Amino acid sequence: MPLAPFERLLPPTPGLQAAVRGIWCMSEPHAAGPDEQIVPPDDRVEVVFHSGDAWIHDGDGREPLPRVFIGGLRTRPVRVVSSGPTHMVSAWLHPWAAAAILGHGRPVLGIHREVGPELRALSSELCPLLSRGELGPAAERLERWIARRALAMTRAPRDAPKGWRAGVLVWESHGKAPLAALAAREACSLRQLERRFQQVIGLSPRSLGRLVRFARAADRLDAEPKSHLVALALDQGYADQAHLTREFRLFAGMTPGRYARDRAFPDGHASTG
Repeated sequence: MPLAPFERLLPPTPGLQAAVRGIWCMSEPHAAGPDEQIVPPDDRVEVVFHSGDAWIHDGDGREPLPRVFIGGLRTRPVRVVSSGPTHMVSAWLHPWAAAAILGHGRPVLGIHREVGPELRALSSELCPLLSRGELGPAAERLERWIARRALAMTRAPRDAPKGWRAGVLVWESHGKAPLAALAAREACSLRQLERRFQQVIGLSPRSLGRLVRFARAADRLDAEPKSHLVALALDQGYADQAHLTREFRLFAGMTPGRYARDRAFPDGHASTG
């Protein structure tokens, strides 16, 4: 029986919402041959485990993706080619918490094909499950690992590492929070706020805000490809449709109209009318 496409985002364990967005499960058949996707950047850091064959084109040539890798924050799209049945689980982490959960000494940016011994050991448990299509058990095991790591470092908001609270505000405001308001909430100057963001997240507050806003607009088009682009632009805090289009060209490498058509007709069978 051919593999049916499937994807689901499982909510985070209660108490971990400030650090973890959820566990994502996905299956795709790729039955007709290699499938190429343009993967735009997002406002999260992912720890990805997968079965199947996949390669990434990121400007430095084509590289195979290992069974476990980390997708950090980035500001440009990448091309991913997949072949054969693919099963995947990934943990979606908020960028302000990712470095602490993963044990990195610095913010998590770009694609990391090399991971530490803990993730390699976890991969040896999860990937056999994925190869058999057992996404549920694999997701449960990954969630337990992430929860244990997150609970060990999650603190009360007043004791959160500098930069956490401002990052949360940027995300909760969909990238619309004014920088002056963020600095006031952190009781610091704009320059200090920039430094805290760079230390914890790796991007400036303005850059994270743009990335969050783009991700929200892309999520809307994923769910509603026929959305009116002018209304979408205004709803997401863009000045106008031209502003939305410039951001999509930068982050997705295409216009929002093309992005929406690709979501509405993923096999390329769009109407010419």
